[in-house]
Amino acid sequence: MKMNIIKLFFISLLLASTLAFSATPAYAEDSANAAETEEEGSLTCNQKFLQEKYFGETAEDAQDKCWYCRIVIIMTNAYLQAASQALPVAQQLGQLVVKLGFGIWLALFIAKQISTIGGVTPGKMLQEILVMGFKCAFSYYAIAEGIGFITQFILNPILITGTDIGNEIFNKI
Repeated sequence: MKMNIIKLFFISLLLASTLAFSATPAYAEDSANAAETEEEGSLTCNQKFLQEKYFGETAEDAQDKCWYCRIVIIMTNAYLQAASQALPVAQQLGQLVVKLGFGIWLALFIAKQISTIGGVTPGKMLQEILVMGFKCAFSYYAIAEGIGFITQFILNPILITGTDIGNEIFNKI
């Protein structure tokens, strides 16, 4: 009985504190822009305000104020610099792993096919060997090309997609 009363007390206390704190505004207005907002009757987060704040009024201002462009460039350059330093060692090891892995897989696959009680179909066996050979050849090519392959087929499509999505979102504001 006492536990139920204590639970009810804490639940009502939690509910009262939630209701008391939810009456405060969810954001604070900028005091410098408060007069502008009251006159215009809109929020400070309108497209004109954001464009002036982050892009400026001229193209020179846009280059100076575009903070997310600088972040993307810095992060991309850091990634490419770290990858270029670690890549030669990783390329040699990766090529060795692909060669040895394909050799081991081929030996086990042929041993498995020969040891089966049922009939071995050479066409099916050759097809599976060619499919795995293609996968290994593609992996070997990707490892040998290095940064060019990573940039062209992995990094650029991701960045272009993100930029396109960002532009579409910004155009709809």
